[in-house]
Amino acid sequence: MLDVSVGGFLIQGPVAFSPQETYCFWISAAVGGRVFELHARAVYCRPRSTAATPAYETGFAFLDIPYTATEATVRALIDAVTLVPQVG
Repeated sequence: MLDVSVGGFLIQGPVAFSPQETYCFWISAAVGGRVFELHARAVYCRPRSTAATPAYETGFAFLDIPYTATEATVRALIDAVTLVPQVG
């Protein structure tokens, strides 16, 4: 995971995700070991030409953000990966 916000996240890896498709992710926090289950839609996917092996950079938008439980899960994920408490 390269970046995360309340609206979505950015990853880089060997998989070329299809834009507009929806996916279910289980994201494990390195600190504390909590696993977060979130649904997201691929917004874009582009090859990373600087990578030594084939790699893709994909941006995802979280689904179901208007729901309090989903927003709370996203904020807890941000807390876990950045070690900065999210308020709001």
